[in-house]
Amino acid sequence: MGWLASVIWAPLGTRMKPVEAREAYNAFFQWNESTNMTLLDNGVRRGQITVAGYSGFDERAERNLNGISVSGLIESETEIGVSGMVDLFWRGVIDFIEEEDMKMHGGDFSIRIPNRQLSAHVAFEGDPMIMKAQALLNKIPIFSYNSADGKAPPAIPKSAASLLPIAGMGDPAEMNQDQFKPEITAQRGLYKLSGRELPVYLLTLDFVGIGQKLRVFLSEAGEPLLIETDLGYEAISEMLVPLEVYKNNGSTRKNGNTKSE
Repeated sequence: MGWLASVIWAPLGTRMKPVEAREAYNAFFQWNESTNMTLLDNGVRRGQITVAGYSGFDERAERNLNGISVSGLIESETEIGVSGMVDLFWRGVIDFIEEEDMKMHGGDFSIRIPNRQLSAHVAFEGDPMIMKAQALLNKIPIFSYNSADGKAPPAIPKSAASLLPIAGMGDPAEMNQDQFKPEITAQRGLYKLSGRELPVYLLTLDFVGIGQKLRVFLSEAGEPLLIETDLGYEAISEMLVPLEVYKNNGSTRKNGNTKSE
C-alpha cells in the first residue's frame, strides 16, 4: 500500500527523487540541438529564446569545456493580434571547465536595443578573470573597458548604464568567481508540465550571493522544457506553451500567471 500510495496516488512532484547534479546538467551539455522557447512575463508572452548546450575539446583553451548558448528577443507589449516591436535583442555564451564542476572559464554577451540605437558587448575569460566591455550609441563608442589595463572601469553614460552594470564594481580581475557560482541540486522523476505527465530532470540553481533561484526542467535526453525564475519570467518550450498564452490580452497580469502544474 505504501508503494501504491507513493507511485500511483502521490502528486507528480513528490515522485521525483534526488540525483547527482552532474547527471542532469551533463545531459543538457550533451544535447546537440537548439531548443526554441517562448518567453513569458507573469504568464504573458514577451518574446522568444533559443537555448543550446554543447560539450567538447576546445583547442584554444587546450581542455574540455561544457557550454551554454542563449539568444533571444523581448517585444513590446501589444494587444492580441498585433505584432510587437522588438525592444531588445541579446546573444550570449558561457563556457564551463568540465573537470571542475561548473567553474566558469569564460563568456561572451551582446545586447542591442534598436529603438535607442544602442548596443553593448561584454566578454570575460580566465582565472584571474579578464573582462572587456564596449558600448556603442548610433555606432559611435561611448564606453570602452579592458581590465587587463589594470584600471578601474570608467563611469558609464546614463544611456548605457542599464546594459553594462559594472560601474563601481572595481577591477573584475579581483572578483571571486565563487560569488557567482550557484548551489546546484537535481531531481529526476515524473512531473506535469502544461497538462502532460513527463519524465524530467529538475535542476535548481540557487545563486545565494544575489538571492535568486533558477529552476530548469529538462527532458531525460537533456532538452530544456521549462525555465522558471523568481522574477516572474519563465521560458517554456514551444511544444508545451499553453494555448491561453496566445488568447489572453494581458489580463493574466491581474489574475495570476499561467505556470505549469
